[in-house]
Amino acid sequence: MNVVNEETTLTLQCTFADGTGAAVIPSAGLYRLDDVSSDTQIVDWTAFTPSAATHDLTITDAQNAILDSTRAVEKKRLTVSITFGTDNKKATAEYVYAVRNLSKIT
Repeated sequence: MNVVNEETTLTLQCTFADGTGAAVIPSAGLYRLDDVSSDTQIVDWTAFTPSAATHDLTITDAQNAILDSTRAVEKKRLTVSITFGTDNKKATAEYVYAVRNLSKIT
């Protein structure tokens, strides 16, 4: 599992493929970010338009803030949904990573 320090920007590269593993360029995409333990929504569904079979999503330092200072680590869940192909097929995936609570950040 990827671990980042709290209040650190994280760029994640999404790679898009169909059920056979062939690269696809989505016509539309959505993502959201949630805290796993509390199920707190950090970022509501947000649209993006990929122009290739890969796309970088940036999680800001503010979005990687610790929500509960009593926890040493918080897990965040990025959910990505895309639409692709002439028949508007859908695909969804999740990526979970950890944010380390730094004692001197308030």
